[in-house]
Amino acid sequence: MSGHRVTIFDRMDEASGLITYAIPAYRLPKDIVKRAIETIEKAGVTFKLNVDVGDVGKGVALSALQKDFDSLFLATGAWKQPSIGIEGEELTQSGLEFLTRVNRGKVSRGRGQGCSPARQ
Repeated sequence: MSGHRVTIFDRMDEASGLITYAIPAYRLPKDIVKRAIETIEKAGVTFKLNVDVGDVGKGVALSALQKDFDSLFLATGAWKQPSIGIEGEELTQSGLEFLTRVNRGKVSRGRGQGCSPARQ
């Protein structure tokens, strides 16, 4: 087989980042995303999930990856919400954080009550 073996490290428990966690299912059905990931896996790409690159305590050190792989491409994603500098900002939740919590089942949708943390 020619080409390169590809391994994708993802800090989340499902592959594809924002596509999985931030785009609501009514916009992009989750089964379509899962089929796309399966197709990528069938092409020979390996996914290693729940791995923080650079955090040795939770994942793998960048120096270890540099030793184990011929080349690296680091894609940090768009997870960090920039500060907008308004008073009380620390009391807010970003839309990205909210959508991620919803898609991970950490927020329940109550009738007429808005959204609240999911019951454990």
